[in-house]
Amino acid sequence: RTVLLRVSPPATRVVVVGDFNDWSPVATPLRPSPSPGVWTVELHLKPGRYHYSFLLDGRRWVSDPAEPRAAESDFGAPVSVLTVS
Repeated sequence: RTVLLRVSPPATRVVVVGDFNDWSPVATPLRPSPSPGVWTVELHLKPGRYHYSFLLDGRRWVSDPAEPRAAESDFGAPVSVLTVS
């Protein structure tokens, strides 16, 4: 799955963190695209249900606007849910 995120205000670094990478703030960085404020990464995930969030500039957590938000978060940050079939 290709993850696409539009960020406003702009960020200098975007990372996707989730249960698929042990919530690592460095394991899965996104790449900026030629369009300002757009970041992408391609993830190869096995079928299942995943919880994740985006970390902007190491301090601001945002959920994925393209996926549903999780009902609760263990960390108090906005978390999205992705189901891969």
